[in-house]
Amino acid sequence: MSESKDLVLLKIDAAKAYLEKARTIQETKQVIALADAARIYGKRIHASVETMNYAAEIRLRAERRLGKILKVTPKATGGDAQRTRFQKRTESKSPPTLAESGVSKKLASRAQQLAKVSTERFEAAIKSKDEINPNRVIKELREETQREARQEKRLEAAASAPETDERIIVGDFRFHADKVANGSLSLIFTDPPYDREASKMLLPLADFAADKLAEGGSLICYVGQTQLPAALDALRTRLRYWWTIACVHSGRSTVMREYGINAGWKAVLWFVKGTRDNNSIMVNDVMSGGQEKEHHDWQQAESEAAYWIDKLCPKNGLCCDPFLGGGTTAAAAEKLGRKWIGFEIDESTAKIASRRVK
Repeated sequence: MSESKDLVLLKIDAAKAYLEKARTIQETKQVIALADAARIYGKRIHASVETMNYAAEIRLRAERRLGKILKVTPKATGGDAQRTRFQKRTESKSPPTLAESGVSKKLASRAQQLAKVSTERFEAAIKSKDEINPNRVIKELREETQREARQEKRLEAAASAPETDERIIVGDFRFHADKVANGSLSLIFTDPPYDREASKMLLPLADFAADKLAEGGSLICYVGQTQLPAALDALRTRLRYWWTIACVHSGRSTVMREYGINAGWKAVLWFVKGTRDNNSIMVNDVMSGGQEKEHHDWQQAESEAAYWIDKLCPKNGLCCDPFLGGGTTAAAAEKLGRKWIGFEIDESTAKIASRRVK
């Protein structure tokens, strides 16, 4: 087994050495093939995570090199496609086109995405992973670039936005809870962040809801699947569990590779203060409002917020979102003619929400 592990390291070292000299599409493709072969062999012999990460890193660096080469590679035209490879090579001394080099559209797209990323961001993406998965690294870098582009557009819009709406409290709800009167809320509809650090805010959210909700009022809270146990434990300390709603993902499911699950829905928890105010109003426990990311990267569909505000917040009631973000809850409440108040910790995001509501 030791000899097998030495062999996979030799394969990776060979790929690394070849990468340092690779200057053409074909040479870079060869490095990718060598790295892939090393990864396949390493998986077969149960090589260490460090060894597999080494092979994955070489693969990513080779793809990034390929992307830079492709920037200066001519693309085939309709006329070129009709001529033979021999004719094209004899008529011109230019490097081979993408089609001639046998690079698939998928590989070309991946490589060009990596080439666009700054060196600092590329290195950080590799070093931040305990286990490097090339597909996941590329996906995360692409999504990060897309998020930044969307945020840049939002900030441009916010710059021309009016002053922050007075109903949006810029700050953390934990430190500005006194801005909401105790027992004044009919509904809290919110979507807290799903990361581990944000889970620490669930107990304060339970305290806030218990103090600010009127008797019979409801808390509707989106929850990530991995966060579900912590959310139930925290919210049950001050409120009564009522139901779990399934929010079905529109389009593709979310791949949770570490759990081996294609997640097609997320949980939305429903808690009440005391008991539900009016059980005669029937509601559905499955919903799907589609994907909306125009105002915030973690934005939920406005139609989902509108449904629950309409069902659980009476005409004279007050709705609150302690994690307002891009203003989905506020916009839905405004259209339904309900009173609302929200908290947003980031001032520029609060302005985006204000612009959306107005």
